[in-house]
Amino acid sequence: HVVKAYGKERDFKERFQKSSQDLRDSSLKVAAYNSLLWPAIGSVGALGILLVLWVGSREVINGDMSVGTLSACMLYLLRLQFPLIGLGWVISLIQRANVSVDRLLELESKYIVEHTELPTALEDLKNKATQLPIKLQSVSAKNLSFSFVEGQAALKNIDLKIEAGKWLGIVGPIGSGKTTLVQLLCGIYAPSPNMLFLNGKAKEEWNNDDWKRFFSYVPQDGFLFSTTIRKNIEMGRSNLSDATVEDVGTWSAFAKDLPQISHGYEALLGERGINLSGGQRQRVGLARALLAKAQLLCLDDTLSALDPETESEVLGNLRQRFSDATVVIVSHRYSSMQYCDEVIYLDKGLVTERGKHEQLIHAGGAYSKVWERQQLSQSLKEV
Repeated sequence: HVVKAYGKERDFKERFQKSSQDLRDSSLKVAAYNSLLWPAIGSVGALGILLVLWVGSREVINGDMSVGTLSACMLYLLRLQFPLIGLGWVISLIQRANVSVDRLLELESKYIVEHTELPTALEDLKNKATQLPIKLQSVSAKNLSFSFVEGQAALKNIDLKIEAGKWLGIVGPIGSGKTTLVQLLCGIYAPSPNMLFLNGKAKEEWNNDDWKRFFSYVPQDGFLFSTTIRKNIEMGRSNLSDATVEDVGTWSAFAKDLPQISHGYEALLGERGINLSGGQRQRVGLARALLAKAQLLCLDDTLSALDPETESEVLGNLRQRFSDATVVIVSHRYSSMQYCDEVIYLDKGLVTERGKHEQLIHAGGAYSKVWERQQLSQSLKEV
């Protein structure tokens, strides 16, 4: 879609054709070498036998070697050929494997985040399975700072505390660090020691997987797999949840779009859910998170593709159905902040304003100015 929107079909077609031609040339070259390999091996073996026969026959004629010795020598030579050929084949496989391992190690060094080792003993797994889930009491950040690039802080000295059952709203201009803060809370990135705490216990004291079990993270553009809508939603199912796909579909306001979708929840999605609209993809992602029913739900601009009425419906459903849940909402639409118990305004990685929605409106700061612009824009749309 992006290529078509910018009229770059010809450029990308030429690049693809060049890559295809390079691959074709390389494949033909490999095929040519392979086609020559076995005849060459056979020829070398045949030349060896001929050489032994020529030299050995002269020795037999001169009386220096018996016919039996010559026959035994030729037989040994024939029996040695195939092990040597096999040895060469194994060496070529080892070389290919070395190249593949080097590529995997390069990927691992660049992209794979170090994970806390999972318990390997069966008894540990059984004990963990029988333990009652720990109840979330609070999540807090103390002097939280984070940088992707040294010397360029994405977040600076963030202090906040999210009590169980409370809703926190995070707003601010683009690039202010909202998504980074949410991903730090969810354990996607690792902060410095003694900056993040869950139930008063520092993050580094938790097993990384145990920490993540408290959170459901719903990004703005969640990934949908090429399978049915039902299976996409069920991916996040947890033993803690008794809800059905139909329930969470209703709560996320996706169910009202089902009459427009052939086969409903059994509809097969294309790559990344391409046959759904942006708002429908977001609501499927939200339904997936609701079905998992983690104790802290993080919505990272999850409702950006919805109209204000549908967004209000979804948030109202969450307030009603999950009144005891802890929710963090990141949004550029400030009307959603009225559902939050506290709102923080981020600017260049710093918390510059905080308070309830109504308090920030009357404070006359940056939050109030953005709110007024959004209200004016909405009024003009209605006219």
